[in-house]
Amino acid sequence: MSPFVINKYIHSCIGEPRNIKRLRSGDLLIDTISATQSASLLQVTKLGQANVTVTSHKTLNVCRGVISEVDLLYVPEEEIASELSDQNVCGAKRIKMRKEGQLIDTKHVTLTFNSPDLPKNSKAGYLNCPIGHDCENCTAAPLCVNCNGEHPAFSRLCPKWKSEKEVQTTKVTRNISYAEARRLVQSTRVRPNTSYASALKSSRTVATQTSVGIQTQPNKTQPIISSKKKENPTHIVQRKETVIERKPKNLTQKTVNKNRSPSNSSLDGIISDQIVWK
Repeated sequence: MSPFVINKYIHSCIGEPRNIKRLRSGDLLIDTISATQSASLLQVTKLGQANVTVTSHKTLNVCRGVISEVDLLYVPEEEIASELSDQNVCGAKRIKMRKEGQLIDTKHVTLTFNSPDLPKNSKAGYLNCPIGHDCENCTAAPLCVNCNGEHPAFSRLCPKWKSEKEVQTTKVTRNISYAEARRLVQSTRVRPNTSYASALKSSRTVATQTSVGIQTQPNKTQPIISSKKKENPTHIVQRKETVIERKPKNLTQKTVNKNRSPSNSSLDGIISDQIVWK
């Protein structure tokens, strides 16, 4: 159906509403101005030739508030809801706390109002019960939920607020991620003398091991080879002189060999010499 046609039918039934919004499901959420418009809209069953169903929203038409009274501690929830029904209260539920494994009733009661607007107080018999717990009515000392300091949570003197502001400033000015900015601020806070550049550089540096040193003990069965040049062994040859007595001619010939070192067998035939005497 055309949205222009739907809008004309709605205006013809209830007049000009406050707002009309189309939901993802295809339903129309209509915000009326008065209770008269709401009652008239609930009676609509057709828009032109199309059948429609009009129901009240389950959560947008109600609101909840908390009252705290010691005198209502032992009053049942049903009695509180029935006695406050003339004040547009449609439900009451007591808040309980767990102590030593057991649920204990408290003086706090959650009231559900059949209206989108929450009243400031509620009249319970002779008691005027303020709804909610505003800072204007609180007599206790302020306590920050962020740092447990003696100041309100919205105070700009809170250390947590200052730290978060510094993180956001660092993130924007240095164009880095939130995690990097937070790590950078924390590192500079731990080491006050460290600059932003050095802290950022140290946070991005990753140490790697490029060389591996392996030391092994020498095997006893393997010989140790020296790097020095091996020198040739020196062979000492001892020459032994032989005294030959001279004899008359026409005698037998005597062959004399020069003695050599018995330990140098590899030099045989090199240093030997024959001496023939006639």
